[in-house]
Amino acid sequence: MYELLSRELLIISYFNTSKGAKLGLRGPEDYAEKVCEGFRPPRPACLSDAAWSLLSACWHDDPVQRPPMKAVAERLAELRAAEKDCPTDPRGLSAFSGCTAGCSLQ
Repeated sequence: MYELLSRELLIISYFNTSKGAKLGLRGPEDYAEKVCEGFRPPRPACLSDAAWSLLSACWHDDPVQRPPMKAVAERLAELRAAEKDCPTDPRGLSAFSGCTAGCSLQ
């Protein structure tokens, strides 16, 4: 969900980059270990509070605390409906956070 909403591929952002080197990442296994230790990528500026809340709930450390898929689908539908009221940016993307950035559910 993070990659879809932020339009950022984490494997590209963290492997063979300075961000990954700072975390000591040499491959996918290292990234998986960091995630198990609680690492999560930073919040993209383009995500609304509601979208970030949903995303954070979905990757909760305790799997039992994560929302069921039905609840995730309902919340995504609500976010999508709210997004339709936003004006588009110059690239034609409906902005997902206050109608000004490039994140989108489209």
